[in-house]
Amino acid sequence: GIIALLHESNTFLNNPTTLAHFESDVLCAGVDVLNTFREASHEVGGFIDALEASPDTQPVGVFAARAVPYGPITTECWEALVTRMLNELSATGPLDGVLVAPHGATVAENAMDADGDWLTKVRCEVGAARPIIGTLDLHANVSVKMTSACDALLGYRTNPHLDQRARGIEAGELMLRTLRG
Repeated sequence: GIIALLHESNTFLNNPTTLAHFESDVLCAGVDVLNTFREASHEVGGFIDALEASPDTQPVGVFAARAVPYGPITTECWEALVTRMLNELSATGPLDGVLVAPHGATVAENAMDADGDWLTKVRCEVGAARPIIGTLDLHANVSVKMTSACDALLGYRTNPHLDQRARGIEAGELMLRTLRG
């Protein structure tokens, strides 16, 4: 399964990020996740590449949301995004593992560690036995909640981010090796 919830929150801005900000960039589920990111120079494109290169693996788009950097996400927006993500994940059915793309610096009005919040909820939904592997921006605010929810988190290595797709491939290959024992 593939999930992305990406936002670089600037807590010094008074203007909040709303659902309209995500709707104007990326907000999709299911096969639309794969169609949106398959050719992108993005880690989700790398996830897809790695999984499609394996003859015994099929990528499953679950949920993707992205908005350009702006103020903290409103409570209403955050709850709507996480609820939709968890509903999509539940509707997808059992998965062997989940590749995740948090930004690592997401803040919501009701969740200062927003990435830790949603990753923990994904972990609760998929259970402890299924691996969760993800990618992060270099300046991520890595929390105990984030690392506890995931089996591995890989950071981009370049700024500007020229290696996002490569890190996604690396995460996808790590997922395949993990699933194979």
